[in-house]
Amino acid sequence: VFEKIVPSKTVTIMAVGPMLHEAVKAAEKMTKVGLGAVVVNPSIVNHPDLETLNHCLNLSDGYLVTAEDHQLVGGMGAQITHVLLRKGVRLKLASLGVNDEFGQSAYKASELYQKHGIDAEAIEKAAVSLLIPNT
Repeated sequence: VFEKIVPSKTVTIMAVGPMLHEAVKAAEKMTKVGLGAVVVNPSIVNHPDLETLNHCLNLSDGYLVTAEDHQLVGGMGAQITHVLLRKGVRLKLASLGVNDEFGQSAYKASELYQKHGIDAEAIEKAAVSLLIPNT
């Protein structure tokens, strides 16, 4: 877990697999401009560690960005936020992932991350938009 807490200006970013690297890059960029981030790598998507997630979401006042290189529908973000909402956890949410597209290829994964708006820059933008609306 990457943690840099800034009171009332902190967001939790949840990512798995190769997206974890993008999430940490986004968090590091945010801390350079005075915003906080908690990056979480859930080890089990279909049975999340609610104690850890609740702790992180309490640090960020419920602000959550999920980022995945998977379809949004039925993906990590959908599964985990569903569990959290069923447990009564209040969220202010931005979900980033592939939106109903299949079959793209590229020389580098970073090209696809940028194309689908799931790279570090997109994660940072989504997080800042949650923390500071109308930016």
